[in-house]
Amino acid sequence: MAVERQNKTKQSGNVLFLILIAVALFAALSYAVTQSSRSGGDGIARDKAKLVAAQIIQYGSSLEQAITRMKLINRCTDEQISFHITGNADYAVYEHTPPSLDRCKVFHPEGGAMLPLTIDAKWLDSAHAADTYYGKSYYASVKLGHNTNGLAGTAEHDLTFLLPYLSKEVCEEISSRLGNAPIFQEDNSIAVNPYFSGDYTQVSGSDINNGAYDGKRYSGCIRSNAPFVVGNYMYFHGINIR
Repeated sequence: MAVERQNKTKQSGNVLFLILIAVALFAALSYAVTQSSRSGGDGIARDKAKLVAAQIIQYGSSLEQAITRMKLINRCTDEQISFHITGNADYAVYEHTPPSLDRCKVFHPEGGAMLPLTIDAKWLDSAHAADTYYGKSYYASVKLGHNTNGLAGTAEHDLTFLLPYLSKEVCEEISSRLGNAPIFQEDNSIAVNPYFSGDYTQVSGSDINNGAYDGKRYSGCIRSNAPFVVGNYMYFHGINIR
């Protein structure tokens, strides 16, 4: 009987010990969630911003590589590069006239075999949520560091991947990863038409070349201008430099 009582006492002690551990873990979890909520109230958490920045930069590089392959292997010209997706309303605006070949479409299996970027709302600055261009990426003809102002590059327009309305935290992390100064000056103006459909002709003011951006890089994060809301944070990546 004494042994039985001793075993019961031991089991009760073990159960109590396990309960105390569970309570402690629950308290720690609750604290972590509370701190996360507080730190993320005004924007994305810094550690999350680092992951997002890496994902965005990698996607821009993948686009560039896909287009390079289409030009080398599929013999696509600069003008034939297309972002049109049949049956997708968001990408209908990228249709060429006449339509581009499937092998020259970035998002077609016979072309670049890429998938459109899925944008998480947490990446963005919700203050601009009402804007027409919010929550989407764009492919436009833009001058990057053109030589008309003595900077690197040529006078030709470049095919450029644009991702506007990013949070400041994500934009800062992108600049840090690319080795750019964390200062975001407004560019002169982005393409009047942010939907590339084979025409590289844009107004002369359609460029990214001033302020802290020295015009010698083909990717970065800046404060954007028209047609987006002035001053929003935007990632850009030259995916077909001409």
